[in-house]
Amino acid sequence: MTMPRRGRKVLFFCPLLPFLSPLLFTTSATGLLPTSWCDNTDSRPCLSPSERSALAQLEANRPGGIQPLRDASCFPRNVSIVVAGIYRSGSTLLYNIVRLWTAFGQGAGTGGMAAGRKCTPDMHEYAGSRVTVCKDHMLHDRVAKSVDVVLMSRRAPAQSVCSRKLEGQWCRWPEKLGRPKLKWNTPEWNAFIQHCLTDKELSYAEVGRQCRELMRLQADVYHGRHTVGRGIAFDSLLSDFTEDPSRQIGRIGQAMGICSQATTDVKILTVLVSLAKNLQSDTAGASEITFMHGTHTNLTERAEKCGFIKAAVYAETECAKWARHDAAYSSNAVLRRMADLKLNSWSAASNTPLQFNRTKF
Repeated sequence: MTMPRRGRKVLFFCPLLPFLSPLLFTTSATGLLPTSWCDNTDSRPCLSPSERSALAQLEANRPGGIQPLRDASCFPRNVSIVVAGIYRSGSTLLYNIVRLWTAFGQGAGTGGMAAGRKCTPDMHEYAGSRVTVCKDHMLHDRVAKSVDVVLMSRRAPAQSVCSRKLEGQWCRWPEKLGRPKLKWNTPEWNAFIQHCLTDKELSYAEVGRQCRELMRLQADVYHGRHTVGRGIAFDSLLSDFTEDPSRQIGRIGQAMGICSQATTDVKILTVLVSLAKNLQSDTAGASEITFMHGTHTNLTERAEKCGFIKAAVYAETECAKWARHDAAYSSNAVLRRMADLKLNSWSAASNTPLQFNRTKF
């Protein structure tokens, strides 16, 4: 067999590609979109039926209605937006608020936007000239450099870790807790998980591991964005939405680049707040649009199964500091270490260096 010489491009043809492509991508007027993405047309709507109904009522509401948002100078065009929140921090809620702002700004069934999960480097190419909204928990280097707006979400670490536990993301990697590695879905692996659920030492260790993983996710996004001279437009704390949803939705809109006339409009905000609060119950033709999942809001269950987690978080020095500051990036020890290692390149890359809480960890 003759091997190709170095430097020569070799093309390989996959006979299944013509059959797989329609399953992964569909053609639209402006390019290829993943089949899981919406494009705000009647065939692939970016609004659920109930959301479209709410928008229609707002459009019919005169004077004003939706008009402040539709003015050419108010809503940004051809902008790319990434929602990159840490696990179980309200990132899906944040994504949906951004999706709603965008779809309301474009109008139902008019095209003009694309939204979905998994932010890839070629996101701009298959989205064409539309407003692009993408949800992910990580930020590829090329995405960090090219995307216009990055929004983050955060939540009290103990609450995020509790939700991870309740959804079964718990003690799945024994080797990360100092125990022998086990093959997944074996009797031994399942037995370890059950033991971990009742063993205090292992449970505390798992809380620390989960907390550090959340810190790393946040640090990776901030670090990746900052090293290319860009920043995070807004970091949404979930409890701020709970306390004042109208104000928080307005702030998210402002971070997207929407004019203050729309982001402070009482009629628009009232509708958006109602839709955001009903995302979990809006099940008619909505799940493929909203990506909503279980939110574990049963307080009795959380108290019963997660009562120890807050104490375990505060038993970890670095996690405790992060938790005391509501998971703010400025108190993230992982990001702090990244900043210290890359201090010179960070200073050269951005005119707005990250500001850290310099008190001792």
